[in-house]
Amino acid sequence: VNQDQSIEACGDGRVQASRGELCDDMNLNFGDGCSGRCAPEGDFRCFGEPSFCVSPTLGNSPSVTNGELLTQGVRASLRITGFESKPQFLTYRADVQRSIAFALGGAVSQ
Repeated sequence: VNQDQSIEACGDGRVQASRGELCDDMNLNFGDGCSGRCAPEGDFRCFGEPSFCVSPTLGNSPSVTNGELLTQGVRASLRITGFESKPQFLTYRADVQRSIAFALGGAVSQ
């Protein structure tokens, strides 16, 4: 996954206080805690770059260890192409999952 960060803008994953950003979760979506205008929504609190936002009201309070936010449950999307059909993809699903885990530096289970 590549992201062009050559032009500073809301949605680039970097909090730019000089531009009025209070959070930046690498998208311009509303309803995910960090608005399309890079400001926390409702009672959400946002941490880090890219921002991870949590709501005490919704019960998804952050886990913090030694002052560092643990980002379990971060949402992401991925588009996979090259399969001719859903059944073909499902046949190779485990291989795809292992490849993604390996690319992200995660443990690969057999």
